[in-house]
Formats: sequence, structure tokens, C-alpha cells
Amino acid sequence: TRNQLNSINGCYVPCLLNILGAILYLRIGFSVGMMGMMGTLGIFCVSQGIAYLTISSFSAIVTNGRMRGGGAYYMISRSLGPEMGGAIGVVFFAANSVGIAFYMQGFTDTLASIIYLNDQDPSTYWLKLAMAGSCLTVETVIAIVGSGLYAKCAGLLNLIQTGSIAFAVVA
Repeated sequence: TRNQLNSINGCYVPCLLNILGAILYLRIGFSVGMMGMMGTLGIFCVSQGIAYLTISSFSAIVTNGRMRGGGAYYMISRSLGPEMGGAIGVVFFAANSVGIAFYMQGFTDTLASIIYLNDQDPSTYWLKLAMAGSCLTVETVIAIVGSGLYAKCAGLLNLIQTGSIAFAVVA
């Protein structure tokens, strides 16, 4: 079967969900507290510059030949060799694994603070662990079913996230 993901569902929405995720919202207060508003904006500007350079490099590599399956791994392997592509792929996999743990912690901490007023109580540890485990099970099922279901779920999460940001700005 042909891949049905387009630029919006396959690239834009997943990247937006990753950028505007729990890690950003849980750590932005710490960053402003430690660096100040201008320091935090400086971090954002440096990060944007790095992202721009990376996107420009990937665009140059992709337009230099035919693109096949494998995405970023294929591009890196083709331009830098299979050793470098494999090494970057392992680091990318490890970073995504750690990122999932951060997102699960952010989700369960936020949900526990909504359910319980004192979410720092040690008795909520098992509740948070159960919530994280159940969410991870749902994510695993979505990943096993395929990218089509993932794109639909990501679109729904994007609508919820955009609505919560709009509500926070208005309120």
C-alpha cells in the first residue's frame, strides 16, 4: 500500500506536537527564572538558528537525488555513509525513548495535579505509574496499527493542544 501521509499529517503536525509539548511548558518557568526573559528568548533564537541550518542541509541533500524509504536515516546514510547513518540513528532512537519518558512524566504529573490538590503526596506515585503505563500501552497499540492511525491521533492531539493554547491566551 502507498503511504497516505502528506506534508501536514506526516511532518508538520508531529513536529509541532514535539516542539509545543509538555517538556517546553514544564520547563519554561525554570528557564525564565534562571535566565530571565531575554535569556530564554536568546535560547529560542539559537535553537531556531540550529533548526534552520539543519533543515537547509536536509533540503540540500534531498534535492540532490532520488529519495527512497527510510527518511532521515536514508538521507544521512546516503550522504555521510552507512556508519554515520547508523550512529545517528541509534542516538535518535535513544533521544526519542528518553523523550517519551519525559512526556509520560509531564502528562501524569499534570493529570495528577488536576485530580489531587496535593500531587506531591507519595501515595500518588502508584497512580502516576499506572497512568503512565496505560498511556504507553495505548501509544504502543497505535504504533503497531500503523502510521494512518497515528496521523489521525496526532491531528486530534494537535486540535486539543491548539485549543488549550488559545484558551490560555484568551483567559
